[in-house]
Amino acid sequence: MTSMKSNQQPAKDAVAGLDGIARTAEAQLKVATAIPQAIIEANWAMASEFLIFASRRLQAQMDLWWSLCDCQGLSEAVAIQRQFTERVTDDYSGGVNQLSEVVRRSVISLSTVGAKLVVETGETSKLAA
Repeated sequence: MTSMKSNQQPAKDAVAGLDGIARTAEAQLKVATAIPQAIIEANWAMASEFLIFASRRLQAQMDLWWSLCDCQGLSEAVAIQRQFTERVTDDYSGGVNQLSEVVRRSVISLSTVGAKLVVETGETSKLAA
C-alpha cells in the first residue's frame, strides 16, 4: 500500500506540470490571436483614410474642371487655378497629418497588444512554475 501512495505523487506532479503548460499555452494563444486582429484593423484604418483623401482630391479635381469650363476669361481661369493649387497644398498637408495620426494610433494599438502578450506570457509562466 505504501508503494501505491508513493507512485501517486509523481503522477500528480506530472499532471500538475502538464496543466501548467496547458494554461500557459492557452494564455499565449489567446493574446497572440489579438496581434493579427490589431494588424488587420491598422491596415483597414490606413486604407480607409487614404481612400477618403483620394475621394476628396478627385472631387476637387472634378470641381476644378467644371469651374474652368464655366469661366469667362483668362484672368478668371488663372484665379480658379490659383485657388485650386492653394486647396491642394492644404489638403495634402491635412491628409499627411491625418494619416500620421492613424499610423500613430495603430502603432500604439499594436504595442499594447504586444505588451499584453509579454505580460500574459510572463504571468502564466510564473503560475506554471
